[in-house]
Amino acid sequence: MAEMNNPYAAPGALVADVYGEDDDAVQPVKIFSLRGRIGRLRFIAYLFYAGLVSAAAMAVIAALFGAAFMTMAGGGDGGDGNAVPAVFWVLYFAYLIVYFVFYVFVSVQRAHDMGWNGWTALLTIIPLVVLLWMIIPGTDGRNRHGPRPPPNSIGVLIGAWLTLGLTILGIVAAIALPAYMGFAQRAVGG
Repeated sequence: MAEMNNPYAAPGALVADVYGEDDDAVQPVKIFSLRGRIGRLRFIAYLFYAGLVSAAAMAVIAALFGAAFMTMAGGGDGGDGNAVPAVFWVLYFAYLIVYFVFYVFVSVQRAHDMGWNGWTALLTIIPLVVLLWMIIPGTDGRNRHGPRPPPNSIGVLIGAWLTLGLTILGIVAAIALPAYMGFAQRAVGG
């Protein structure tokens, strides 16, 4: 019997891998880049650490503003009182620009990890949508944005777990403190 030519049969030719690399490859982390991928724990940890840096930066800016204001109020050079607020606002907006650029970089890389276009990071300006970036897992192996992100370091794991722990602690405190205050007022007779 002659061999029949089936048009629905799988191709018999050997085909090389489309990407040219194995699926075990990982890419380096480049924080200040619009290319590449970062996982959800790294995204959460980076936002946590950026929040710590934000708090420290705002404390320094506020301390500088307070010191300058006290110097002017205490009979300094008698200069214009509006100069200090202008410097404060310039420092504040400079910091906001740096933080915004950092947030765009990590949000775009997180969108890439989920296999989405980087422009979908604009959706995070909608309240609570950023939770999707924290919940949806990334694609396994390589996707069109590169190989998978590297394994999480100890610092990344600590930052992610601290975020989760402090969030739970904040929710419990928001529920428990008002209840305790009501109990304390009733106990005193107030």
